[in-house]
Amino acid sequence: MQQINKNMKLQQQKQQQQIDQQLQPSRIELARAELKKYENRKFTISELKDYAAGIIPYFATQQKRYKVSDYPDEPTIRYYIGEGLVDKPAGKYGVTALFSRKHLLQILAIKYLQYQELTLKKIKKMLEGLDENSLEDILFRGKGESIAWKTPREEKSVEPQDEAIEDWTKLSVNRNIQLLIKSEYLPADLNKRRNMLEMLRTRIERMVDEQKRLVENEEDIGGDADLSKL
Repeated sequence: MQQINKNMKLQQQKQQQQIDQQLQPSRIELARAELKKYENRKFTISELKDYAAGIIPYFATQQKRYKVSDYPDEPTIRYYIGEGLVDKPAGKYGVTALFSRKHLLQILAIKYLQYQELTLKKIKKMLEGLDENSLEDILFRGKGESIAWKTPREEKSVEPQDEAIEDWTKLSVNRNIQLLIKSEYLPADLNKRRNMLEMLRTRIERMVDEQKRLVENEEDIGGDADLSKL
């Protein structure tokens, strides 16, 4: 009887968690809400750095290349400006340089594309001449979670591998889980493709979280976890 009560309680908790997840705003909505705060505003380079650090996690969790920083500091932002990756300041207040929402979007796009393992040289070509709407399109294309790419060679393989030539789409679920999806498998319509990728990401996140909870519950109650619904 005690075991049955525990199982019923776990099932109720599971149902409540599913309801809570459905009510939570998506990462897209949260990121858009954050960016909206900076419309028609000007800020210093220190503020630009801090604002970028608060929004970057929506698009890039942890950089995969060890030499790439997760969050740019002020010298890095100045370097971006010098290299033409970020526009020059929008103006000055006395001797203080002022920046705008476009500068913020440029930095976010740089960190997102670096997260997709693109070089600064390639990123500069991609971002050159883009306005705010085009920068947002890069960030929110598939929630900033996907980009068409060429499958990389296995760097740690002992035997040389042929470089793949087919186009794939990379779906980053989180810092530990990434999927490769054959691009031809996805809908041709861009909006339908975005929706499909977002649904896949959400379902996989929920499935992984549920599996973790079931395994933890199994350890707590000393029974077998029911993984049939994963």
